[in-house]
Amino acid sequence: MMKKSLLIGAALGVVGWVLYQSYNKQERGISDNLSANSGGDGGLSLDSVSNTIQGGFMKVSGFTGQQINGGMTASYGILNFLKGFEEKRLMPYFATEIERAKGKKTIGYGHLILKFESFDNGITDDEANQLFINDVGIAADAVINAVNVPLSQNQFDALVSFVFNVGVGNFAQSTLLKKLNLLNYDEAANQLMRWVYQGGKVLNGLYKRRAAELQIFKFNNYNISFGG
Repeated sequence: MMKKSLLIGAALGVVGWVLYQSYNKQERGISDNLSANSGGDGGLSLDSVSNTIQGGFMKVSGFTGQQINGGMTASYGILNFLKGFEEKRLMPYFATEIERAKGKKTIGYGHLILKFESFDNGITDDEANQLFINDVGIAADAVINAVNVPLSQNQFDALVSFVFNVGVGNFAQSTLLKKLNLLNYDEAANQLMRWVYQGGKVLNGLYKRRAAELQIFKFNNYNISFGG
């Protein structure tokens, strides 16, 4: 099934794959597209993927960014951070009751299953890792293409985590991005705490995740507990 998914993705082309994934994540809506997962086993071998995730290996159509941050890549710190919040699951599941009602399943490390993907028989650890690499790459590229002001590594990492969770489309339309591109770094960072809702209610997992991303963005603090 994984091979079938990748073949279809290749047929659609890189831009089609990115736009389709963006559409599906945005389809849930600004408040409904977020996963409340916390915890996780952190079992990914980062050495095996550190040279694969390059922020810039995939271009997102429609963005006008000047690629000021074009040489940046996701750090080990943020990969570990994401592993802490995205519990590895090798069978499809509903991350929240709202997503159950909408028929939106997730698999691997927080990968939203797209309409042309089928993982009914589950995936392997390697396939989960590959999906993770692809999703982090898409998030990193979205940041590079959309942000027109210089970023530090910790700011870049926090935004990659944010986009990984909320989707490319939502990030592109966000007040956070608008404020950031006006050099209002603090105001942009504070916008993170607006993205804690699903179905009109604050989710504890999302609140903790945004608060952690805020710590990374503003204070370069990656030492955050994933529990509870």
